Amino acid sequence: GFGLVGVRLLYMQVFNHDFYVQQATALQTRDTFITPNRGKIYDANMQVLAESAAVERITVDPKAVVDENKVKKGITAESQQQTLATILSETLAVDYDTVMEKIQKTNSQYEIIAQKVDKDVSKELDEKLEAADCTGVYSEPDTKRYYQHGAFLSAVLGYVGSDNNGAYGLESEYNDELAGTAGRLVRVQNAQNKDIMPETQQYIPATDGNSLVLTIDSDIQNYLEKHLETALADNPEARDGVSGIVMNVKTGEVLAMANLPDFDPNDAYKLTSEKYINELKKNVAKILKEENVKVEIPDAWYTEGGLDNLPEAIHDNSDLVDALGSARVNILMKTWRNPVIADNYEPGSTFKLMTVSTAYDLGATHAEDTYYCGGSLQVENWEIKCANTSGHGMQTLTEALMNSCNVAMMQIAQSVGMDRFYNFYKAFGLTEPTGIDLPGEGKGQFHKLDVASDWNEVALATASFGQRFTVTPIQMLNMVCAIVDDGKLKKPYVVKEVLGGDGSVKSTNETEVVRQVISEDTSAYMREAMEQVVANGTGKNAYVPGY
Repeated sequence: GFGLVGVRLLYMQVFNHDFYVQQATALQTRDTFITPNRGKIYDANMQVLAESAAVERITVDPKAVVDENKVKKGITAESQQQTLATILSETLAVDYDTVMEKIQKTNSQYEIIAQKVDKDVSKELDEKLEAADCTGVYSEPDTKRYYQHGAFLSAVLGYVGSDNNGAYGLESEYNDELAGTAGRLVRVQNAQNKDIMPETQQYIPATDGNSLVLTIDSDIQNYLEKHLETALADNPEARDGVSGIVMNVKTGEVLAMANLPDFDPNDAYKLTSEKYINELKKNVAKILKEENVKVEIPDAWYTEGGLDNLPEAIHDNSDLVDALGSARVNILMKTWRNPVIADNYEPGSTFKLMTVSTAYDLGATHAEDTYYCGGSLQVENWEIKCANTSGHGMQTLTEALMNSCNVAMMQIAQSVGMDRFYNFYKAFGLTEPTGIDLPGEGKGQFHKLDVASDWNEVALATASFGQRFTVTPIQMLNMVCAIVDDGKLKKPYVVKEVLGGDGSVKSTNETEVVRQVISEDTSAYMREAMEQVVANGTGKNAYVPGY
């Protein structure tokens, strides 16, 4: 007998030594990741817009849930699992069946039950577990992102997912700066989850993320959002809502940027806009009709989503559940995206600024030149009308801009020519993204230059007053800023500084001039003419006394 034991020990400790060391290490080692604090986001006046607070992650070791001593006393393993599942589901507001499924994974030692659990809830859970003498439940440090002002600036900020990584907006664009580096706690424990050798415990602290200081001024942002609320109320059917930007023309700093409808990044998956909820209801009705399923979808599902809010009758229809979930996510993505930088639109009459500044810079027109408008202009086989079909009569260049006269703009564009017009269009940055430090930026669509049926004299005429091509709002505003600021096209930006954990400045974004598009003299003329538009022309409602 001793001989057999000796042979077995020789086999285990010599010939298969490495294998059993690895097995023991895997069973005894507990490796816990420590979540770093995500960096804060401040506005230009150092008001906190987003910050992280310490919360906890609740986990279970299924191997440690069942106490064999209790089993010997007649308390079955299943009964112990059910008691624990009940306490966890009721206290943490999670589904009982899901918790039970995780508890019963006895081939696992680590199952996440809930994340972002507030300290007071975690404390309540500990008290209940102690009273019920439950084992196998652990809490780990975690962080939760808080956005101090709810939906304020949401399209710019974006939000943070359950994995503490940024989704959309600045949270995504600057995720590497904000996220920090996770720490680790490595320790050796026995089958009862007690530390075997505390002195061998290895602790690697987490490194907190850097913070951002924005160019956004919360006061200006607040004014912008309030006026957009009025705009949306006046235009409830506006396609994908209303948007606005305020930019410092001298620096390219974005002072305010907003879109409505918006979302609350504290609860990004909740739909609150009646406009989008109604759109989702129409899409759902179409899906149910195609699947020939007659069920009533509760309102709670439209706002909050989740399988629990769908009728039980369709729970087993995974294809239908997936289709409904996809429809809801598609609507959510509309609320998360930032139309100011992503969407295209026809700029219309505001584009006349480029037409006039281009011609003036080329010497194709002068302030004293006059243009006659009889209400329309014949371009090849097309009669293109002015907004004032009775005509503006004879007018100077400045008056043509004040009157927003389409006929004058077509005549001015003809004097510039197709090639030169497009060259300035490109020089103003309208053929490429601006490079703003936000994710998902798009660009407009212009005519195909190599297709005669697309880019021709008629297309030039309509382009002169901003029709039959598209730009993004940020491209358009950046162009206007260049026209106003001595002809300098700049790269717009939203983040002014990146701060280290100690508050020191790690990096700074500064004004970046992309190119000189028009001369300072042309810009000076355009400023005078633009002021006349709001002082005495078609933009009188936009005039601000004192400016």
